[in-house]
Amino acid sequence: EVCEDITQDELYEDMARQEALSAAERGRMITVKRAVEVDCSRGIPCNIERVKKLLSSGHKVYLISDMYMDEATLRQMLVKADSIFANLPLYISGVCRMAKGTGNLYRYVQRQESLDVFHWVHTGDNKQADGERARELGIKTVYYNGAALTRRENVLVQRYADRVDMQLRVGAIRWSRIVGPAMALDEWNERPDEEALPYGI
Repeated sequence: EVCEDITQDELYEDMARQEALSAAERGRMITVKRAVEVDCSRGIPCNIERVKKLLSSGHKVYLISDMYMDEATLRQMLVKADSIFANLPLYISGVCRMAKGTGNLYRYVQRQESLDVFHWVHTGDNKQADGERARELGIKTVYYNGAALTRRENVLVQRYADRVDMQLRVGAIRWSRIVGPAMALDEWNERPDEEALPYGI
């Protein structure tokens, strides 16, 4: 059987082998990683409202993700965003060992849920996995890029890849842009100086 994706535990097992980490160190790293993922996650209000409208109008909603994360952690992140996600079916590539990118995760969900592609509309932000691959299977698609990083945010993320403080600041700027009118830096209580955030963002 072909394995198309791996789990977070397997990623850290490999890291532990390469870095000669003990089982206890590996366990602590995984625990911290999961806690940080949940703590830093934020829901996108317009997408949550879209899910609520679909459910209230009688549509079924299935969550399908190409992700190495375990179901419990991902579910915790989703429920943190809104309780509407507590009981929605959740299919994760790392758990199912199949990926959207190959089309096999869609095929798996179709079998598990007895879905008719004629009535299936999939939305996502990956042009290939969420778009091309799904369309090849006859699934209608809606491309979503509302949460994508802007050009300037991308430049900063890449330039300061080794600086957690900068990653968090870019995330805060992105978040303010997603949930409402973009905030100017001088509106932030602890705004960084121009050296920390160039380009006058």
